[in-house]
Amino acid sequence: NTLAGIPYYQYFFIKNPNQIQVESFLKDEIANTNGVIEITSFNSNFDGASRQYSVNFGCRTVNGNLEMEQILP
Repeated sequence: NTLAGIPYYQYFFIKNPNQIQVESFLKDEIANTNGVIEITSFNSNFDGASRQYSVNFGCRTVNGNLEMEQILP
């Protein structure tokens, strides 16, 4: 399904991504994941020199707390 998931190539992997829009996509995807009760922390950064987008977040789930860091190339 091309309408499901995060539109990485359209909004993330472009020359100057709109960080507010990117954060919105990520937060929506996290919040709408089965078992997630709430997002407890969220931080993201785009490094233009390396063209990497990093995201750190914490959430409360039905199985306990989760902390995650992800770097998108």
